[in-house]
Amino acid sequence: MKNTCFFGLIAAVLAVGTGLAAPQVVHSESGTCILKAISEVYLEVYDLDRDGNHGPMIWYGRLKDGETVRIEAPHARFRYKYNAQPDQEQALSVGPDQWCESDNTVGVP
Repeated sequence: MKNTCFFGLIAAVLAVGTGLAAPQVVHSESGTCILKAISEVYLEVYDLDRDGNHGPMIWYGRLKDGETVRIEAPHARFRYKYNAQPDQEQALSVGPDQWCESDNTVGVP
């Protein structure tokens, strides 16, 4: 009886110990996507919270026609402002709200 309890205890400790020692691999693509320029464009990309409120800027820059960039939106939603004629100084236009998950590709502008 003592041996059975002892071996049961050892088995339980090993099972728990092995589970704790194993690396926890969590690979989530939620909140990541690829922006692809349909034409040359200057972009400012902002995070949106779950209520659609404008958050902090998460990326900005100029993309050439066909160029891509991978972004991470903390709430898996974003809004972008753009200048479709980046060589001319002008007010930025606002693009539609977009979802950003599973490395989906979003054409801009």
